[in-house]
Amino acid sequence: MKTYLNLCLFLILAFAGQVSAQITKPYPIPSYNVIVTDPAAFEETVTPATKAKRNVIINVKPGIASDSGSCGASVIVYSLDLQTILGPYFVSCGETLTVPIDEREWGVIVTADIPVEVSIWIEEEKLKEHYKLVTNQSL
Repeated sequence: MKTYLNLCLFLILAFAGQVSAQITKPYPIPSYNVIVTDPAAFEETVTPATKAKRNVIINVKPGIASDSGSCGASVIVYSLDLQTILGPYFVSCGETLTVPIDEREWGVIVTADIPVEVSIWIEEEKLKEHYKLVTNQSL
């Protein structure tokens, strides 16, 4: 029984090590036009200044020599304190995913079978409203 438990623990640790080894140092949010070929992590680098409603925006485009008809990415949005995990979502190439988030710091993991170009940024509702007032236009 003890040997079995040790074997299970070893396999779990080996699997966790492989998954974490696949994701390199996270890209900052915002990041634009990042080619994703392996699982990629993106994380906020600045603590949010306000408690305004926010959205994380993920845009996916075909990567180098990718066919836009069959490409896309799997996206997971998570709070950096790991209390909230949203997704997974599938975003086809040429589409944009908008996920509402709160004032905590957030990260995004993107995986794709073929290379895709990803842009990720955070938009605050107050800034959106200010833009509408100043320009008399909607986004």
